[in-house]
Amino acid sequence: PEKTELALTKDAQTGTFGPITFENTGKYEYVVKETSGAEENMEYDSAEHKVTVTVSKPEEENVLTAQVSYEDGDAVGVRNVWEEVPPAPAEAAVEVTKLLFGRDWLDADSFTVTLTASSEDAPMPEKTQLALTKDAQAGTFGPITFEKAGTFEYAVTETPGTEENMTYDTAQHKVTVTVDKSEDGKSLTASVAYENGSAVKIRNDWEEPPETGDPLGLGIALTLLTASVLALAFLLAFRRRTQRRQRKKIESKEKGRLRNQASFYSVCICCLSGCRHGPAGSRF
Repeated sequence: PEKTELALTKDAQTGTFGPITFENTGKYEYVVKETSGAEENMEYDSAEHKVTVTVSKPEEENVLTAQVSYEDGDAVGVRNVWEEVPPAPAEAAVEVTKLLFGRDWLDADSFTVTLTASSEDAPMPEKTQLALTKDAQAGTFGPITFEKAGTFEYAVTETPGTEENMTYDTAQHKVTVTVDKSEDGKSLTASVAYENGSAVKIRNDWEEPPETGDPLGLGIALTLLTASVLALAFLLAFRRRTQRRQRKKIESKEKGRLRNQASFYSVCICCLSGCRHGPAGSRF
């Protein structure tokens, strides 16, 4: 034919080589082959598609006829397959910080925090627990590898300990990781969002226990109480003693008065009746 190359496009997905003019009878073979392109993820057709043209002349006719046969059926079928190559994965990490109030850190302090997935398809890091200590008051869950775009939610919680006077953090701290595909589709990017600031903050509060077993204070209190009781007892006894003395004085005075009255009446009667005290009717 005049043109031996075809450009197939969205608007021209089929084409024709020809016309081809045959002047003699016979069998003619051709090969149709695709020129590989440069598009990534595209699988080009590397096969050599055979086409056979048979030219014949019917008897008693002065005309040639041509018949085309294909290996693939009614035409040459050039096949291309495009495969989506996954973008390069993204990595992210969840940061955790321990806040301790009420006292200084001790060498023996250790607080355990755990990362759990709130989204069913959320990928997880290799380690899902952290031990936060005096020398490691902050930690990281990660790296977490994300192989597809989307929004993934997590929760960070503290495992309550057994230390007395310590209030542990019972909240579920929400963390959201948003994964987006780059403009060229070749890579993913991940961003981490926290509820409160730039990291998960786990808070613990320690309260000073009430003072117990104070011998000095208790001794002073008991001494004062005992002194008060003794003073009260002394006052009551003194009051009773004073009252008894007053009653005795009153009783003694009353008895003296009665004796004087009895003696007076006795003298008067004796003098009136005449006795050794003197003539009747004499006065003292």
